Amino acid sequence: QYQRQLPSEFIGESWEIAAHPKEHTKVANGPLAGRDLSDLIPEFGSRLLGRLAPATAYLKFPLLIKLLDANENNSIQVHPDNDQAWIHEGEPGKFEVWYIVDTKPGASIIYGLKAGTSRDKLLRAFNNGNVKDVCNNIPVKPGEIYIIPTGLVHSLGAGIVLLEIQQNSDCTYRLFDYDRLDHSGQLRRIDKEKAL
Repeated sequence: QYQRQLPSEFIGESWEIAAHPKEHTKVANGPLAGRDLSDLIPEFGSRLLGRLAPATAYLKFPLLIKLLDANENNSIQVHPDNDQAWIHEGEPGKFEVWYIVDTKPGASIIYGLKAGTSRDKLLRAFNNGNVKDVCNNIPVKPGEIYIIPTGLVHSLGAGIVLLEIQQNSDCTYRLFDYDRLDHSGQLRRIDKEKAL
């Protein structure tokens, strides 16, 4: 439906517009075909970034735009703000916006913690393996928009396709990941201290 040729069945996201160390968008056609987006910034400046772009946008393209297709629940996670991310990760924080493109019946997201959830209560839930129990679960439908500020615990549920517009960062701290294994057969990384 979205005309993507995927390298395997385990691909959950497509970086559509990127100028990140992990991936660079290349111009598809025309006189600039084959050139990286990040290489065009010095040449085209405000014509590419807009005249209100901050000076930092000229050093690093400010956005990363993804298409996500969740066939299973994503990890429960949180993103740091700019200050924390620069100190601990050497890159900006990750503020994002979700536009829900398509859903299967009953699809939902985790959006924040339940009222009254303190750091201690979250830590207990983390230690007991029931982080989901202290999170808000919200049904979603196509056309809805969700703002995911830094510091908001969140997760994309199974059966959702969305467009994610975010800061140009790949900085994510996992709180819970359903005991999934990585490519080497090990439990995927959980970032308890940084997430808390």
